[in-house]
Amino acid sequence: MSGTLYVDNLQSKLMMHDTTYSDDLTITENFSALLVGPITVSGNLTVPTTSNLTVFNSISVTGDVNVTGTLDIR
Repeated sequence: MSGTLYVDNLQSKLMMHDTTYSDDLTITENFSALLVGPITVSGNLTVPTTSNLTVFNSISVTGDVNVTGTLDIR
């Protein structure tokens, strides 16, 4: 299941996400994203010029990596 969730105000104690993405992973233009690894992306990873992606731990991408924006791996 994929989609986009837009939230104006999020108050939560715990957030979870899958550690494996079998499709392409593209950060929407003018958005920032945060992933906690280790993460595996079986498709392509795209971070457009106006976007930011921060990954805590590590990321493995089997497809193409297209980063013109900011990719920060900590």
